[in-house]
Amino acid sequence: MSEQQTEIDAIKAKMDIVRLAYQRLVDESDALRTCLNAKKRRPASLVNAREDVARSCRALISVLKN
Repeated sequence: MSEQQTEIDAIKAKMDIVRLAYQRLVDESDALRTCLNAKKRRPASLVNAREDVARSCRALISVLKN
């Protein structure tokens, strides 16, 4: 395998990681929105959803920095 192909494969792998991290963030943001729109708001579930979104944001930022 050529050096160029190795670099291309590494970039594709990184793109897959970013895509998965972004999708997780979108899914957790949807869950947070659902909690906020629910008629019966449970503070614990809202806090958990917010923490999940924050954790996913940090993970995505970390992936993008590397």
